[in-house]
Amino acid sequence: MSEHKNLFLLEIAKTSIKKNTIDDLLKEAGLKRRRNYFYVAFYLATEGKNDNGLIFKEEQILENFDSIVNTPVNWEHNRYEKIGTHIYSKVEEVNGKKYIVTLAMFYEKDDMYYNSKIKERHQGGTLRFSMEADVKVYECNTCHKLWDTDEWGTSCSCLFSDKGRIAKEFLFVGSGVVENPADKKAKSIDLANKQSKKGDEMEEKMIKLTEEIASLKADLKQKEEVISNLTKENESVKSELAESKKSVEEKEVEVAKLTSEKEEVSTKLLEIEQAKKEQEREMELKDLNIPETLAEEKASALKGSDEDFARFVKVVKVFNEQKEEKASVKTKVEGKKETEAEEKKEENKIKSLKDLF
Repeated sequence: MSEHKNLFLLEIAKTSIKKNTIDDLLKEAGLKRRRNYFYVAFYLATEGKNDNGLIFKEEQILENFDSIVNTPVNWEHNRYEKIGTHIYSKVEEVNGKKYIVTLAMFYEKDDMYYNSKIKERHQGGTLRFSMEADVKVYECNTCHKLWDTDEWGTSCSCLFSDKGRIAKEFLFVGSGVVENPADKKAKSIDLANKQSKKGDEMEEKMIKLTEEIASLKADLKQKEEVISNLTKENESVKSELAESKKSVEEKEVEVAKLTSEKEEVSTKLLEIEQAKKEQEREMELKDLNIPETLAEEKASALKGSDEDFARFVKVVKVFNEQKEEKASVKTKVEGKKETEAEEKKEENKIKSLKDLF
């Protein structure tokens, strides 16, 4: 490391210590020191590119700096060796760049080896931290293509080039005490040893409330994402429903048209069938002697039901039979009268002949 860079980091540390002491940060967070804990303030991450090629932009730092709260501090990125907890975080500007200042608490009796190492490194100016982040989306700083980490094998070939990659969507999930971090500015600012018992109870309550608030924020964010997804799904369903409704309306118009055409055809068919039936009935009545007095009944019977027509035919036949019977009786009567006249005439002839004799 160059002498100039050392002086630069030393100046940052001096500036920060003046305004970012443990007591200052605890006051900003609304917390108090807890008995049996000691505290460390440090830089978690800084704006720009680190030695691993990961780039944090100002926008993403301001959006995600507080996601570190309530996450663990481990030793050398070994997540099974949890040695502390992040309890507060904020963003400040140093020489035109954004820095994430974080406060972590460590249990004094957890492990004396880690505790002594942390204090020893802080006193020697070598207590360094390495952030841990769950990055969802990267942006290539060369071609600016976005890469979703859930889609392996779809990144561009220049994502890991010297120009680096930008963390676009991410959350901080913890940090590790390390000797050689990728971000050389991520080092301790202040350290405070454990405090007395006084004020412990109130401070514990405040820390518990802070943890609950952070948990509620995380839950709220998750619910907002769910609501957003449901809103998108709802809009999609509404769109599909509108299209379906339009399709149904078009089908209903088509069905109505076909129904109307069907009714017209059915009406014409009934008319043709009726005309045919009337013609057949006319032919059936042709040989019957229908009197003019039954003309109206005939017209009605031609258009009526089969029962009505059969009844009319029967009436006509009965009428004709009665007429024939009357005619026959008349003929017989007239024949009898003629016979009687002839007989009388013969009698007269005989009588005349008798008179001659």
